[in-house]
Amino acid sequence: MISKHGGKGVGLSGSDGTMIVARKIAPQRLTVDGVETEVDLGWVGETEEINPEILLTLAERITYLSYPQLQQMIKERPERQR
Repeated sequence: MISKHGGKGVGLSGSDGTMIVARKIAPQRLTVDGVETEVDLGWVGETEEINPEILLTLAERITYLSYPQLQQMIKERPERQR
């Protein structure tokens, strides 16, 4: 709807700008009906770090944010990072 009125959209994933750094969970050993099997859980992991800088940089240049938490992060950022 925003694009209908001349706005520009940006799509991001966690790997963009190393916004989310995660560690993949190792394959798990499961026993079902007495049979042991190794199961790879795919893209399941533990978050190690969140780097909001790419979001904060974009947020300074856009007029609409759909995430109130991001707006709060911008307000709370120290002046030297602005």
